[in-house]
Amino acid sequence: MFIHDTLLEYLTFGVTEVQVRNLRDYIKRLQQPTDTGSAEMNVDKEFHKLNLFDQSSSKTMHAANASCNKNKNRFLNVLPYDDTRVALRQLPGIQGSDYINANYIHGYSHAKQFIATQAPLPQTIPAFWRMIWEHHCMTIVCLAQESEGGKVKIHRYWPSIEASIHGPLMVEMVTEDTHGDFIVREFKVTHTTEGHSRTIKHFQYINWPDNSYPQSAAGLVDLIGRVQKWHQQNSVGQIVVHCSAGVGRTGVLIALCNMIERVRVEGVVDIFQTVRELRTQRPAMVQTKAQYLFCYLALQDFLASFDIYQNFL
Repeated sequence: MFIHDTLLEYLTFGVTEVQVRNLRDYIKRLQQPTDTGSAEMNVDKEFHKLNLFDQSSSKTMHAANASCNKNKNRFLNVLPYDDTRVALRQLPGIQGSDYINANYIHGYSHAKQFIATQAPLPQTIPAFWRMIWEHHCMTIVCLAQESEGGKVKIHRYWPSIEASIHGPLMVEMVTEDTHGDFIVREFKVTHTTEGHSRTIKHFQYINWPDNSYPQSAAGLVDLIGRVQKWHQQNSVGQIVVHCSAGVGRTGVLIALCNMIERVRVEGVVDIFQTVRELRTQRPAMVQTKAQYLFCYLALQDFLASFDIYQNFL
């Protein structure tokens, strides 16, 4: 069965790996029409193939669909798979208190390196901070603004001047600095009953339209570099990543982080299989064709900005 499935995938998808030195030419081909006079581009064809052999129909989402948890989901069509969902500690006597709309996502070299999650709803903000504390997460990456195009995308879950209290957790703002396209905040989170505190870094990218991509990848390149540096210095827990639904922009950022690691080790790019693997862990990761193409464009800019990769280009 494994041999059959492997051959079928090869015949369906073809070779999707690209040598880094060939990346520019490959991106040019993606942006060209499939046939002379056709409106469909090669990137349309490649993105469409992601939906073939989609595993979501074989995955269960029982926890997300439980009656006690339905109002905790921001979107009814973006629910966490049971086999990769992040479970919280069950609170005594509170049904469904172990649930949050979030999934573990593997990194290139480390299992469960990321947590992909939706932006917390007002009623799930305490659960969000419980997740941060229980899983020893010290890095949060937010890829949306509170309001975009007149629509609420995220509910503010962090404090400004006064500390916010969520059960036994007290969250205080320490610093807030703007760096071009993103804001970096430092929080002090204190467990008031256990009597100790942790430092959490919060990176918010503020120039990324929903269902599209930034006009320039430079700001995102800078953001990824800062996130990776902070996490390497404080490699405890997962990197928590969210946008609004926690699948589109969230998927792009995690895909880029994984591909950067693979390039460093192997010198090859495979956006197709990277995104396909992400979708086995959380549905709809890298949600649109525009976001999929941006994975290629941003990776090209990222590689060009570091001397270590110049030998590959």
